[in-house]
Amino acid sequence: MKKISILLLVVVLFTSCGGKSGKDLAQEVCDCSSKANDMPADDPKRADAIHDCSVKQMEAWDKIKDDSKKSDEFNKKLGECSAEMIKKAFGK
Repeated sequence: MKKISILLLVVVLFTSCGGKSGKDLAQEVCDCSSKANDMPADDPKRADAIHDCSVKQMEAWDKIKDDSKKSDEFNKKLGECSAEMIKKAFGK
């Protein structure tokens, strides 16, 4: 019974905390955006891929917007990622 209680507590903690940090969520958005931007400009699926990444970003933000620590991590990582993608786009 004691082992089951501990296991249940761990599961509850992970689900209540969302399981992922703001940094992890931002990295998922970053990876999605990077893959979409790497697609050829004339690929008809590129616009859909970019849109899917925008939806993923909004969903991630909705999960963490009320947690200042996670939202700060999210914004910081997303800013770093955006800066890297801009450098890459300009060949730096």
